[in-house]
Amino acid sequence: MAQELEQILDLLREIRRANTTNEESFKRLLNSMNGKIDTIDKNALSADLIKSYLQDITRSLDNKYQTTSDRFSDVEKALKSI
Repeated sequence: MAQELEQILDLLREIRRANTTNEESFKRLLNSMNGKIDTIDKNALSADLIKSYLQDITRSLDNKYQTTSDRFSDVEKALKSI
């Protein structure tokens, strides 16, 4: 039973690492897009709207990542207590 719990914990850790990698890649993509928008047209209203939208997406992504990370921690703690 203990060995099975360790395997489950290892799988959860791997999922967490994959989630972190995906989140970092997405943030790099958003930052790259934001930089390109800045170079295209600094004074356009549409560029400001797009940047605002990207910031909203980034905040949403951060919130979802934190929620997911917290849930993984809760599951990990519960499994360790068993």
